[in-house]
Amino acid sequence: MTAVDEDRADALCHALADRTRRDIMGRDHDLQRGGRVTYFMTDPAGDKPAGYSDVTAVDEPRSLSFVDGFADLDFSPNSAMPVSQNAYTFTEHDGGTQAIYVSTYGDHQDRRTGCVLTCAPISA
Repeated sequence: MTAVDEDRADALCHALADRTRRDIMGRDHDLQRGGRVTYFMTDPAGDKPAGYSDVTAVDEPRSLSFVDGFADLDFSPNSAMPVSQNAYTFTEHDGGTQAIYVSTYGDHQDRRTGCVLTCAPISA
């Protein structure tokens, strides 16, 4: 992977955390172990790279693990781009739900990213 590809992948991964939306309508969306989710992302510049997630484990409603990567337009994995291992866990927390998202990349300096979201019930 070239430095330009690494920079673009890094920018796209960070965009997912704030401004990017995933367009999954009409795509594969199988959240069972062994299932696949395919999608297009719309980045801030309007480009729509394709992506996929291969579901590796499901412990409903506590956790979900999957491999996530970039894809060609036919949703074949793009081996020139990074792939991440992802683990999402959900636990009860102060009357709400705490979600912990951890993504680990096997290359590009063994990057590991994650976030913790805590959601409380909304009063009507």
